[in-house]
Amino acid sequence: MRVYGSLALKAHYFSLRKHLVILIFFLIFSFAGLCEESNKTCKHDLYREQAIHNDLIQENFIDSYQNNTYKMTMGLRYMTEMCDSGSNFTFFIDGDYALNITNLLKYLYNLKSHKNFYGGQMWFGPPFRQRFHKHYRSLDQYPFEYYPPFIAAGAMLLSEDVAKRFFILSHYTEYFPFDDVYFGFIAKKLDVTAVQMSDLLPSTLNIPERHARRNLELIGSHRFGKLDEVRFIYEMAPLL
Repeated sequence: MRVYGSLALKAHYFSLRKHLVILIFFLIFSFAGLCEESNKTCKHDLYREQAIHNDLIQENFIDSYQNNTYKMTMGLRYMTEMCDSGSNFTFFIDGDYALNITNLLKYLYNLKSHKNFYGGQMWFGPPFRQRFHKHYRSLDQYPFEYYPPFIAAGAMLLSEDVAKRFFILSHYTEYFPFDDVYFGFIAKKLDVTAVQMSDLLPSTLNIPERHARRNLELIGSHRFGKLDEVRFIYEMAPLL
């Protein structure tokens, strides 16, 4: 599951409760490929979610790892076509992240500009050439030695102008199954520099649960793969 959020920052941080607007949507997939029983269960749960919260965005593709780029582009399409110009930022985050919204907003208010921003955990390196690796790319599929710098999938923050430019250029960029690398290609075409956000921790920086209070200082953490661990972080985080 991937969560898409559109944030409009219209006031000083300490007046958040009155003036901040945050719209949150869930990006979901086609039911094709599911067994009949799973299909019925998914439809029932999703129809109920939509009826109560009206927060689902759906397109017709199979939810597989190779289709992640379709899912991200779907979110950018919705933001570009449906959100008004008052949305300053778009934030994509995976469902297994623990997110401290208060710290995210503090970060945004301290930015010098709300334009030309593409941030998160920045990566730069060679493609995986091991044939059975999850991220394998052959020389025919990608002949270059390195990927351009990109923001790792899981948590990506875009200013409104960059989100819209990313979506437009996606129409003219060959499909690549790894969404984070794909948008790194687009950022390179647009000459947009990836920004390292050090308070977003990836799963590779795993810390034992007894140190979980460190999350109060973070924007987000991908270290916790279980729902109860993520809930534990939210219970500890200060309320907005």
